[in-house]
Amino acid sequence: VPDLIERGDRIILTGREGKGKSTLLRQIGFKLSIAQHPFLDSSIASRPTCAYLDLENSRPQVRRAMKHMHKLSSRPSNLWWDIRPEGLDILHEDLIPELDIIKPDLILIGPMYKLARQLSREEISDAVAHTLDKWRARYHCAIIMESHQPHELLSVEGRYRPERPYGSSLWMRWPEFGLCLEDSGLLRPWRGGRDVREWPEKLR
Repeated sequence: VPDLIERGDRIILTGREGKGKSTLLRQIGFKLSIAQHPFLDSSIASRPTCAYLDLENSRPQVRRAMKHMHKLSSRPSNLWWDIRPEGLDILHEDLIPELDIIKPDLILIGPMYKLARQLSREEISDAVAHTLDKWRARYHCAIIMESHQPHELLSVEGRYRPERPYGSSLWMRWPEFGLCLEDSGLLRPWRGGRDVREWPEKLR
């Protein structure tokens, strides 16, 4: 997507629980698969193949959400999705056979804590990041991953929740872009981007 997502981009989307992270990932995948810009009323030049792996929501929940999107258009053949509420042990399933078949241009996955146990440990996070990077290189794709925020902290100004991802500090260094979806719809960067992109400042 010109000025928004390039091959090789790694993006982590954080936000509070139940505030729309999964919905946003599904919308991005669906819109791109029908050659539409995710946020603008315009077409894009290609129809990327998108792989969406939901590791938290139940199968009926995801099916209803997808069915609602399909009412807006016929079901795209290049949008593949897998629902695993039990999570994905990415350290032992580092290659998913279906990904080799579809060769995705974009992988949307999350939440991050369902990728491996004890993700707060630096060595576990490092191994997970290494596996995701192998996917990125193998398929020459971009990756967007959702993550929860850490628990509230106490500061001089009062209680607040950091916008960065929960877990190891590695996740602050790993992505090209880190964005936090706030309750108001603001899409606020929590790290300096490695390039310039035109993500919207606020969503409705």
